[in-house]
Amino acid sequence: MEESFGLYDFEVEDLQTPNNNVERLEAPSSGMFFETIEEARKYYEDYGRQNGFWIRTRTSSKGQNRSNDVTSVLFVCAKEGMYVRKAEKEGVKGNDEREKR
Repeated sequence: MEESFGLYDFEVEDLQTPNNNVERLEAPSSGMFFETIEEARKYYEDYGRQNGFWIRTRTSSKGQNRSNDVTSVLFVCAKEGMYVRKAEKEGVKGNDEREKR
């Protein structure tokens, strides 16, 4: 016979933050250095989560050598402006009051 459990049948503890004793990450600053892009992504994901936002990769670049290794990545807030195709930009008229005069 199978037992069924409801949503409120268990008490859940946050396993990553025992006793809510969490060290705060220092704010990102110019000149920070990371050994790998994965290390940088992890830092920014943790920092963003700590401060209430998500990140995404806006752009990345590969080196000019033939290895196709990614050499730089630009991380931004997930709510940062989204890409709009040039054709869509040209066909849209603004609703600025100054245009009506």
